[in-house]
Amino acid sequence: MDKEYLNKCRDRMIDHPDLLYLFDLAIDTIDKLGITIDDLKQCKSDNRWKKYAHVIELTNLFDKGSIPPRAGAVEFLVDYFHVYHYDI
Repeated sequence: MDKEYLNKCRDRMIDHPDLLYLFDLAIDTIDKLGITIDDLKQCKSDNRWKKYAHVIELTNLFDKGSIPPRAGAVEFLVDYFHVYHYDI
């Protein structure tokens, strides 16, 4: 997904700081994991934060306290692009 499209999606959330936070946290997480939003296509039919938490934990990239919010943010991102935009 190109940066311009991601920025347009992000701009739609400016009036909703809680959603904007989740979006930004998810983008930061997948960037640090070295994957893309398109890589998450395989997860759209089984989108659960606990599954993401387990995968994120195995990487040892994040401290324990940040894993649940990051996993929830990734779940939000998959739902956002699959449910609202059908992009993944």
